[in-house]
Amino acid sequence: MTMDKNKEKKTYLRAVEAPVNRAPVSKSVFNDSWQQNLFTSPNPALLCIVDFLEISESELLHIIYEARPRFVVDLRIVPRFDVGSLNRKAIFSLFEKSVTRYLDMSGILGLRDRRDAALNPPILVQHLITQLSSSQHSSYSIEGPVVFFVDPPQADKNYVDTFVESFQPLRSGGWEFLKFPVEMR
Repeated sequence: MTMDKNKEKKTYLRAVEAPVNRAPVSKSVFNDSWQQNLFTSPNPALLCIVDFLEISESELLHIIYEARPRFVVDLRIVPRFDVGSLNRKAIFSLFEKSVTRYLDMSGILGLRDRRDAALNPPILVQHLITQLSSSQHSSYSIEGPVVFFVDPPQADKNYVDTFVESFQPLRSGGWEFLKFPVEMR
């Protein structure tokens, strides 16, 4: 009888957060209702923020293949591309095949800290105007799609909202905004 008491399973109390339900990334996420035909073109008004630490390999590949970004702007202090079986060489090969221009903004600006003032959205947008418009020979309107790879501090809702608001004037018709991974409510 004493052995049965010793074999009882002990339960421990611990705080466990409920997992966040994420919507799968699919082609339909990137297409407007007017683009539901066989030869869809990239949405020039699409602005995507990708929390790179939370994205899976298949989600990242969907973003590159389906959104067909014109620019990928990396705001991460230390850009890494090891997601699933992907690596830097594979990602840059995809960028080359899809004619996507990659910009390492932390390298261009010489940033060493995630709290650097240059990552403040209104300041950052001024630097982006220089980088994105110089490649398009126009300082008035930037055409997308534009994808931003961010670290957790830049994936914060307040930062994203401020960033998107600061980025809106760079395109005459405004931007359509998506954040990845997509959280289901």
